[in-house]
Amino acid sequence: MAPGRASPPPPLPRFARFSLPLVCAEGVPSDLVRAELVGGGVRNAGLVSCARTSPEALGALWAARLAEQPGLFNATKFRYEGATVSPDSGVVTFQLGITDYATFQATNLAEDWEEVLDAHGEGALASALGNGIFLETCDGMVPCLQRSAEVGEGRGNYCFPGGHPEPDEAVGDDEAVRQELFRSAAREAVEELGVAASAVDLAGLRLLGVSRREVNHRPTAFFHARTAMSSAEVAAAYGLKQGADAFESTLCVFLPADSLRLDVLDARPDRLGQRLSGCHRGGVALFAQFQAARAVRRPPRDE
Repeated sequence: MAPGRASPPPPLPRFARFSLPLVCAEGVPSDLVRAELVGGGVRNAGLVSCARTSPEALGALWAARLAEQPGLFNATKFRYEGATVSPDSGVVTFQLGITDYATFQATNLAEDWEEVLDAHGEGALASALGNGIFLETCDGMVPCLQRSAEVGEGRGNYCFPGGHPEPDEAVGDDEAVRQELFRSAAREAVEELGVAASAVDLAGLRLLGVSRREVNHRPTAFFHARTAMSSAEVAAAYGLKQGADAFESTLCVFLPADSLRLDVLDARPDRLGQRLSGCHRGGVALFAQFQAARAVRRPPRDE
């Protein structure tokens, strides 16, 4: 290596790799998003039947998982089956089924998930749709969390506030599902950062797209919202540990929104970028595209 030249970054861990099945560089407001609930709302309708997805196998695998981590609980989730964008109107339409966390653990999060995928295809994976939010403070910072030992996966890694939209919060029709996709993203900021619900600008909430982690094929929809709070105020709220999901993280760091890119995160001394799971690295890629588009739209300052 030539004197004075920086050492190359280490190879990217596989869990950090991702794909972007949906990119909304301009950011899409809730009124341009639709949701189609497929399978009649029946749990695991359309899931490919195989030995892994039989009721007996699912029950045994979930019992084993609870023995390892008793704090887990089962609940219904939306199964991501795809999303389309209308070339004329720009409307984004999600195709969603219903699954549950136990099936997700037994398929996508199983150690042999690739064998299930190779043998039966995507149809045998629950692919519960996650979410993540980039909450931008009034001083241009975005909070990022280090996951605790109490979570079901990614312990010690970094992520942005997130979780899952909940079918139980969207009882009714496709319109209720659409609303839950956005409401749940804001809810995660409240529950993980401890900020008040009124602190999240719901009117300005935008869908940035969907990222999919290579490992486990986990899909996550990412959103952007602003808050009138400063990073110091968000840090103070987080420090009180009063959010419903405060136990899920042990540390909150703040990243400048105007340089929130993978190359910058990977170059940090703590290699924070390489400690993001693939779905959240994909989220950063979506945010960077949103930032670039926003910079183009922003009017030039007067000299």
